[in-house]
Amino acid sequence: MENDVVEMPEPLGFHANELFLRGSEYFEAFKITKDDDGLKYPTYFLLVHSMELFLKSFLAARGVTKRELKKAHIRHDLEKLYERCTELGLPNVNHLRDFAREFKDKNSDHDFRYPTSFILRVPSPKLCIEVVEPLREALRPIISDVASRAQIDFAAETSHLRPRKIRFSD
Repeated sequence: MENDVVEMPEPLGFHANELFLRGSEYFEAFKITKDDDGLKYPTYFLLVHSMELFLKSFLAARGVTKRELKKAHIRHDLEKLYERCTELGLPNVNHLRDFAREFKDKNSDHDFRYPTSFILRVPSPKLCIEVVEPLREALRPIISDVASRAQIDFAAETSHLRPRKIRFSD
């Protein structure tokens, strides 16, 4: 039965799409909880994590490997993720650079996830939505295109493996 399973790396277009979809879920959760003052830290964690996933989805769509995305120097650093994205042609989104800088340390140091001695200043939820929603919408057609091409290529490249199962090894 194990011979019926083929292991191979996941196509980056699939990964880009999964990152984008997960980022969208976190962003939608932010929008649901944004007005609850008792959920400030979890709410802003949802926001910064959605930004991180959106930026990583773009990088994966541009061929940046999973291994590179996990490296310590870039992993949760929104400013470095943003800079790498701009090098690879990220569409312009008003105030995104400022947001990447604003949330860089808070995200890298996990200030929204764990108690710290810092009093955190954050932009209003309205402003956050005005920046992150255009990011998502600018990325949507890019990620959709890359995911569709990956699906077509994957189907063509693995047709000879039918009816065996494929498990992604990374």
